[in-house]
Amino acid sequence: MHRGRALGLALTLLVACSSSGSESPLASDSCQSVCGKLAKCGGADFCANCANTFDRWRPEVRSEFAKCLNDGRTPCNGTTAQSCTSIALAAVPTRDTDKSYQTACTDKRTACSNPYPDDYCSSFLFADEWVKKLQDCVAKACADVGPCIKAIVKP
Repeated sequence: MHRGRALGLALTLLVACSSSGSESPLASDSCQSVCGKLAKCGGADFCANCANTFDRWRPEVRSEFAKCLNDGRTPCNGTTAQSCTSIALAAVPTRDTDKSYQTACTDKRTACSNPYPDDYCSSFLFADEWVKKLQDCVAKACADVGPCIKAIVKP
């Protein structure tokens, strides 16, 4: 699967700046635990919209990410978030929905003359309810599919 694309999406979501909707308790708790570490490691900007961002991630990715960041053996430097994201993504399996979304998204991207980056066709990072929303986007008309996916991928 395209874990490199998922890593790019993860980092994009971590630096997102807008916030909307309610935050789930698990997302908030995860953010509180990791943001202290990120701030010490020069990554305070990652926490600007952390709860809203983490809410989109698969629970097992959030858990592995937080575990890595809070591990005393994790180096504290400018690559901490990227390293822990890679570790978290490597720890979780690819789902059938990831494969079907990638195929549908790539096919739609081609049919619509590439209106969005191919990185948007990776759902590996996202929780099931967000993959469903991505799948709903792909069913839209060409003019609407890119903005719909972007609203999810880059909140």
